[in-house]
Amino acid sequence: MLVLWPGCQFSPSLPPSDIPSEPPPSRVPAVPNESIVTAKIIDIKKLPDSGFWELIIDIEKSETVPGLANILEQRIGEKIAVRTTEDATKLKKDQIITAHLSLVGDERNHYISASNIR
Repeated sequence: MLVLWPGCQFSPSLPPSDIPSEPPPSRVPAVPNESIVTAKIIDIKKLPDSGFWELIIDIEKSETVPGLANILEQRIGEKIAVRTTEDATKLKKDQIITAHLSLVGDERNHYISASNIR
């Protein structure tokens, strides 16, 4: 029921198509971070049309890089997905690797990047 007080006029709200479905992203970037991780490769796949490889790894050890946050030190023993643009064709399942990992992006769009994979 719509009640109008005397002297007031009805003002329709915005049509549903003009109402944002979610608030705009705040784009808060990830804190500067990097971890040197020793991990076992569980799976490897080339992501189509992206230039990225995705590795599923089981973290065995995580070392802190001086001056940067180590966001993976609490995730030892966990399996995580990481992305890399390095050539992963010579990597194999069950291989133990060392890599520099860092969280890239913001609170809404992010991934863990792997570099210097050995």
